[in-house]
This record gives sequence, C-alpha cells and structure tokens, in this order.
Amino acid sequence: MLDFAIYEGAKTMFESNLGLGPFVILSLAKSIPPGSCVYHDRHFTTVPLIEEMEKLNLHSTAPKIVQNYNKFMGGVDVLDQQMEYYRTFLKTKKWTLKVLIHFLDLALVNSWRLYNNDCVANDLPRNKKMPLLDFRMDIADTLSCTPDHPRRVEGDDDSVPVPRREYKIYRPANAPSAAKRYDGYEHYPISDDIKAPRTCRMENCESRSKIKCEKCDVYLCLSRDKDCFKSYLIGSA
Repeated sequence: MLDFAIYEGAKTMFESNLGLGPFVILSLAKSIPPGSCVYHDRHFTTVPLIEEMEKLNLHSTAPKIVQNYNKFMGGVDVLDQQMEYYRTFLKTKKWTLKVLIHFLDLALVNSWRLYNNDCVANDLPRNKKMPLLDFRMDIADTLSCTPDHPRRVEGDDDSVPVPRREYKIYRPANAPSAAKRYDGYEHYPISDDIKAPRTCRMENCESRSKIKCEKCDVYLCLSRDKDCFKSYLIGSA
C-alpha cells in the first residue's frame, strides 16, 4: 500500500463534477510516479472518470483492462486476506482506536510482504521464510523486551525525588516466542537472589526454582535430579 484516504462519509474529498469514486481515484493517483498503471474496480468506473483520465493521457481500454486487473489488482485482495488471518480485535465504540489498530495490522502485513520480497531477492529457500504469524510474534516479542528508559522531563533536576517502593510485586514474564525459545544461543542459566523460588515454566512441571534463563526471563528447574532448563530450550519447536 502506497497511499490511503480515510473515508469520513459521503462528503469525503467530494467534487460535484466528478463524483466521490472518480475523485478518490484521481486524488490517490497523485502519489504514484508518472508512467504508472492505475487499476480500479467497477465501483470506481464512470464516464466522467474515463474522460478525465483521457485528459491526463491515462488510457482505459477493455477487455484487456479486465485481464490486467485480474493479473495485477490481486495485491489489494491479498493484502485484505492476509490482514484477516490475524486481525487484532478491540471491543470499543471509539472509531479512532479501531482506525489505529487497523493501520497497525496494515503496517505489520506490509512489512511482512517487504520481508518476503527480500527473501526472494536473496534466494532464501521457502522453508526458511518466516510465516506471517511468527513474523508478528517476533516483532511483538522484540517490542515487549525493549528496555524501559524513563523519559526526561524539563525541570527534572529541580524536582523532588519520589521514594521508590522497597518491595516489588512479582509478575511472571510472558512466555518467549518459539523463534526466541529455540534459537539455540545465549541461553544462560543465572541464579536469582530471591527469597522464595518461582514456579518452573516447563510444561506440566509443578516444582519451583531460583534458576532462570537470562534471555527468556523464565524460571526453570536445574539440578542434579531435574533438568527442565535443557528440556525447555531443546524441545521440538
């Protein structure tokens, strides 16, 4: 997707001499380089639009245009289809939040399609390409693991320091993505200096441990009698 216009009702970018559909086509066409081919479906095809396109030296013919539409216009249909696979649903009546989430999903799918183009350009085997779901999970995992740096506010040096809570409420970290869990490097066990051991994150294990994976940030059993650490990281991805 190169450009878009949010539909705000019947008066969105409306120009009486053309109509809404043709005016949308001509407005969005300003964003594409000269010499590009423009394909649009029947909902935007009107006689005034064809006449206006002729003035701009943009020719629209049939029936070959139908063949070209089916050949090249599939990208938009594929984009909509891929967004529907893992669409983010938000139960809210605020249209602004729905638009924000929609464009977040759009950016993820667009990025994944560019990633696939790079894979093709670099002759990456098909079985090595990251599926869309893993791509989304990898981005979410990366963003959630980004260190939190406090934002500096003007006048911080003169502000009164706020006393910090001595004890923090423990909340288990989110489970790492499969790509991170089974990548096979930099998974180091560290002993956490805590009073009470935490529940082991290995499936079906009810033991508790003070050992955690430094990279995944999950607690796992690691002793002479029980090695959930290895089983958790070496298991079938």
